[in-house]
Amino acid sequence: MEREILLRRDKLPTTNDPEKLMEYLLRSLGIERNINAYRRILEKVYRDSLTTGEISSGIAKRTTTIYYVKKLVRIGLIVKRGSRYELREHTLENTMREIKKDVDRILDDLILIAKKIDEVVRV
Repeated sequence: MEREILLRRDKLPTTNDPEKLMEYLLRSLGIERNINAYRRILEKVYRDSLTTGEISSGIAKRTTTIYYVKKLVRIGLIVKRGSRYELREHTLENTMREIKKDVDRILDDLILIAKKIDEVVRV
């Protein structure tokens, strides 16, 4: 599966407010615009497996919600199982551990490509 992961590092939040913590997590994964909509979608699928119609209720038009949901899938936070979307793993911590594995695999591939480039360029 294709992953689109942009990582940003910022000062860690000093609050235990779940909304602020989730916003920090999303911003750290490259989501800047419409952060409230992404946060609300993540909160919904965190609790339950839902269709896009169920997710969009109270957030945005269904087509807009589908766009947001697909971005969360590309990042690796949520997955589609059948016609429903849910958190990738049972907890957000385990989901982040899986994303870390994704990043490690991507970087391992890039290291191999860099090695091949070095071999070709040095000839």
